[in-house]
Amino acid sequence: MGTSLICLLATSISFSQVTFVRQTLDSGFGVFFVRSYDFDGDGDLDVLAGGEKELAWFENKGGNPPRKHLISNVQGLVWSIYPIDIDGDGDLDVATAEQDKMVWYENKGSGFSRTIFEHGYTFAESVGAADFDEDGDVDIVGLRWGTDAEPEFAFAGLGVLSSWRNNGNQKFTRHDIQPNFPNVHKLVLADINEDGRVDIVVCGKNSESGLNWFENLSGAGFARHKISRDAGLSVAAADINGDSNIDIVYCEPDEGRVVLFRGNGNGGFSRQVVASSLDWPVYPAVSDVNQDGKVDLVIATKKHPSNHNLVWLENTGGTSFVKHVISTSITKPFSVATADLSGDGVPDVVAGSRFDGSVWWWKTAGVADQTPPVISSVAVTGITMTSAVVNWSTDEPADGQVEYGLST
Repeated sequence: MGTSLICLLATSISFSQVTFVRQTLDSGFGVFFVRSYDFDGDGDLDVLAGGEKELAWFENKGGNPPRKHLISNVQGLVWSIYPIDIDGDGDLDVATAEQDKMVWYENKGSGFSRTIFEHGYTFAESVGAADFDEDGDVDIVGLRWGTDAEPEFAFAGLGVLSSWRNNGNQKFTRHDIQPNFPNVHKLVLADINEDGRVDIVVCGKNSESGLNWFENLSGAGFARHKISRDAGLSVAAADINGDSNIDIVYCEPDEGRVVLFRGNGNGGFSRQVVASSLDWPVYPAVSDVNQDGKVDLVIATKKHPSNHNLVWLENTGGTSFVKHVISTSITKPFSVATADLSGDGVPDVVAGSRFDGSVWWWKTAGVADQTPPVISSVAVTGITMTSAVVNWSTDEPADGQVEYGLST
């Protein structure tokens, strides 16, 4: 009777503890807003930051210290930044909401030229840009509170959602999408109903404003849809639960909640609280922090006068999240982003503070390599009725374990 030998080899990856190590990106900045974006087109995410004194971008050097590039000195506060090729010349320009004005910075290659396309506001709050009317050029949208001609808007807490249509030569004409918008605060852009057009998601600080999305009707303007009457200060849009539809992450600081509105792809949403009892959660950033294939959330908390934390909400399955504290020593964070600044393929965390004046980043460490192990060159020799010699080679992460079994 012949003897058969079956050799079974399998590998598994063990996960180590994810930790975060803080480093200073810049100090004395007085940061109000940070955003990650591949600004130089080299395939990695850089960091844009705006504050009381400067608008700048930090070039990702792939593990070496990021290099700071000044875009412009500013007077007043840079509340929002949106990088996009406004003039269609192939490089990225920058649109900003600055104190009492809306501005765009043309990238000249060797520097930037500054153009104020609207000013005289009591307050300019948030900005975004896309070809909303589908005429081939980039338009701009923003939130503002009052003008010199309508100061009563700001005193009454009434904001305005406006668009500035590009005439094709970077001359912009304002159209008010939603006037008399009480306590409106932040906007983000996403194709909510998957019709190929960029829509606008806007949140505000009371029940009259709440959470809304404005459906892009192309050249016919926008249609407002109310998602929630709950008040919030910040919002993000991305596919969080992995169903290919855009979801909305909504921070409700007064209630201490982070809420996920799961999108159905047609403009409808179902509500799920993913974190509660937080100290004033704000400024959500979305990224797969631990590289497990699920989109996580990074949130700042800044309850006055203490408890200023940075929190990672680990997505453990699309409907459940586990809270991990990244830092408890950040002073009143004003904005959060993620980018792989360490060059190891894992997203790091970036945050800034006006009061401390610094831009920090936290290196994410302890994330296991997700590359599937490879087993090759399996050879079985010296087979007898009682023993055999098995040789193999593997290419696997340092945390990998090889398990094998033999049967005859």
